[in-house]
Formats: sequence, structure tokens, C-alpha cells
Amino acid sequence: MQLITEIVYPQLKSKQDRVFRRHASRSIVMRGEQILLLFTKRYNDFSFPRGSLDGDEDMSQA
Repeated sequence: MQLITEIVYPQLKSKQDRVFRRHASRSIVMRGEQILLLFTKRYNDFSFPRGSLDGDEDMSQA
């Protein structure tokens, strides 16, 4: 696995002045020249596989 980029969004606050943070990872999975994309029926679109980090997971496990 190779980290391509890291994105940090400005902190978003709720009306109660609480800050939300989410650590997640996205992957580009290739087999030869084919790229894996996941279809999301809810949004009717395709995206790269992704996952949130749970507990002591690292980026590749997520």
C-alpha cells in the first residue's frame, strides 16, 4: 500500500459547538488494467472502496 495523499477538512462544528472527526481510508484496487469501483444504490454513483478506522486499525486495515 502506498499513501498518495492525506486530506484534512476544516473542523466542522455542530450547533452545540461540538467538533466531528472521522478517520477513514480509500483505496485504488487494481487487477491488471481493471480498477475496482463500488456502486452505491442510495446515491446512484460509483466510488473507490473505503472504510473508517476502528480502534487500533491502521489505514490498510480500514
